[in-house]
Amino acid sequence: MRQRKTPSGAKSSIRELAADPAFATLGIQFPHKPELEQMVLGAALQFAGSFQIIRRLLPKEAFWLEKHQTIFAAIEQIVNRSDPVDTMTVLQEVEKMGLLFNELTLSTLTGKKEEHYRQFAILPTDLIDCTATIASSAHIEGHCRLLYESFMRRKAIVECWLGLKRAQEPSFDVFHLYEHLENEIRIANPQRVLRIQSMNEVMNEGEKEPPTRWMCGNLVKENEVCILFGDEGTGKSILAFQMADAVSRGTNLFPHLDFENQCEQKLTVFYDFEMESSELFTRYSFQNEKYRFHENFKRGSLNPDFLDFENADELIINEIQRDIELLKPAFVIIDNMTYITSESQDPVIATKVMKRLLSLQRKYKLTILVIAHTPKRDLSQPIENRHLAGAKNLSNFAKSIIAVSHSKKDIDKRYIKHTKCRNGRKLHDESNVIECVLHKEGVMLQYEYLGTCPEQAHLIAKDTKEVEANAIAWAYEERKKKGTPYRDLAEEMKTIYDIEWSHTTIMRKLAEYRKTKDLDTERGERDTPI
Repeated sequence: MRQRKTPSGAKSSIRELAADPAFATLGIQFPHKPELEQMVLGAALQFAGSFQIIRRLLPKEAFWLEKHQTIFAAIEQIVNRSDPVDTMTVLQEVEKMGLLFNELTLSTLTGKKEEHYRQFAILPTDLIDCTATIASSAHIEGHCRLLYESFMRRKAIVECWLGLKRAQEPSFDVFHLYEHLENEIRIANPQRVLRIQSMNEVMNEGEKEPPTRWMCGNLVKENEVCILFGDEGTGKSILAFQMADAVSRGTNLFPHLDFENQCEQKLTVFYDFEMESSELFTRYSFQNEKYRFHENFKRGSLNPDFLDFENADELIINEIQRDIELLKPAFVIIDNMTYITSESQDPVIATKVMKRLLSLQRKYKLTILVIAHTPKRDLSQPIENRHLAGAKNLSNFAKSIIAVSHSKKDIDKRYIKHTKCRNGRKLHDESNVIECVLHKEGVMLQYEYLGTCPEQAHLIAKDTKEVEANAIAWAYEERKKKGTPYRDLAEEMKTIYDIEWSHTTIMRKLAEYRKTKDLDTERGERDTPI
């Protein structure tokens, strides 16, 4: 027979306290929620990644029933070995602990010593009871917090009672008592944001992680949040559809080693909030012959009956999370950013959205590609991360950023530039951009790979006078319609037109512009502004 091992720290001061006759006279009940414990453990057994959340929020001792502590300890051992968690593997682990019984063998544990093991013993039906009470892991964090609150209440009862008894003992150092109470009774937030590990633990953890593989060459890799942005009309959605199609089939994005797909076929969900079904049919068909997408390629779109667009961004990202939990895709594309944040250029909102996406990516171990826009910019200048709408707050959280722009060479030509690559070497920077032509090959509209060249070859020649005239006209409209402060105009002008004028220079040039155009002078405006 296997040696029986109860989970470490299983000896409970709560049980001892409950047996104290003096305490029993107080009529205090320890709060506990066995049904909720079953639901939390059921989520760990059925939904991948759930136990990582549970372990972060709850210690083993937070479970009131000892058999639930046994299940927790068994799952923890399995997760620490990076093995899959399911009912069968947990039963095998409990058996290794010597705590797996059936109704007949459990009835033999009658002695005082054996009773200790009986409390922690597991029947196969215990795991079935756990899995029968949970249909989704959507509320797992809320359930864990409720269990943690009950655990902290029980702990407070124990410490207060022990403190009361010790305070009456003259031989007990009262200052040690205060120190003990200070250490034991404190407000503890179960959702710890930070964790401290030794560097050796970090290295061991990293060693267990599988190496990151290319999905669309070095442009898009596994387990990353990526951003694809570009000028209006460059065909960002076309490129994103092409990426999704390649990943769903397990094929290369372009016929070149730089765009190798090192992964197997992956379930891909493309959230398309812009295109109608009829537009997609036109884009991916010819003379009634349709392009056949892989069954791994799913598309999400807005319900035509949905009308609450005031709160749409929050509702959409919540539904995306539910879809991820249900379908378990490996690649998610969102077209586009404006549908999950109503104000993508607002730094506070942009930061919140990117943190949410990063959390989803880490929690479910998937790749997320978000399509974003760029404000009007000077096409004579190289495209950079600063041209991304909400630039700094969006780009800081992405591991890979891909830019698409028009080419001066031909109206159908585009170039793709890798503007940020946190993992690996950036292969396609300004010295080696990807040159493509937008072309319909048979039934599929796609980017056709032509080769690589320096970005400078695609940039239009800059007419300084014309650019400055356009910048002043734009600044006039901004002041007239929005009352934009001059300092803000200076910042935006640098991004849009690549013109570095001070706010006082803009004030002076606007004054000259109004005189030239015979426009009304702003109140308080001077010929030579300070």
